[in-house]
Amino acid sequence: MRQRPKLSEPPNGDRVHPRRSGTQAVEELQHAIGNRAVTQLIEVARQPAAKTKKAKPFYQEVYDGIAEEKKRMVRWKYKDYDTGKQVEGTPFGGFAIPYFRALERLSKAVEAGDKQLIKKELEALLAMDLPGGAPYFISEELGSQLVSRMVMLGLDADAAKLRAWVKERNRGITLTGSFGPDERLWEMTLQRVLGQTAPTKDKAGENLEQLMRAFRAICK
Repeated sequence: MRQRPKLSEPPNGDRVHPRRSGTQAVEELQHAIGNRAVTQLIEVARQPAAKTKKAKPFYQEVYDGIAEEKKRMVRWKYKDYDTGKQVEGTPFGGFAIPYFRALERLSKAVEAGDKQLIKKELEALLAMDLPGGAPYFISEELGSQLVSRMVMLGLDADAAKLRAWVKERNRGITLTGSFGPDERLWEMTLQRVLGQTAPTKDKAGENLEQLMRAFRAICK
């Protein structure tokens, strides 16, 4: 009587027939690879998602100015004669914070493209009675950003007001006769116009009009 072939015991404990066909071997290999792939996918899914770094707003210098003002504030305590305890008094300083907050509100309105709010916040900023010198000034970069975006929104008159105000604020900081800020404003507006949409024949006239308005605002 023919005896049945004995099953071998491989090192990993799996019972395998010694005369497996090539097809069976391939199927077992595919099964093993598939299991490993599923395991790897599960491990990747369990890993926490990589945190994307939030981009800073174009008016970040406003927040930096507020932080610097708060850092310079003097904190003090006094004795409460009723309780005999030391009480925290109102911090002294931070006089420029209202100015920075007004600049922040205008920047946010410009960022949102809210024309009515831009006009309102611009008038509030220009109406402030501010002393001269640091920190009551605005960088040429931020000034150009605001003016360029306002020109893009069609607020030419308001952009001209803001530009004149920026120049007055920065008197003594920017070199007299320097065309650097004007060149930067033109370059910034040009990039914004050309980058907003794909160039088309229908859009060319509108883009040219925006550039001409920006040019007139700069050359005033």
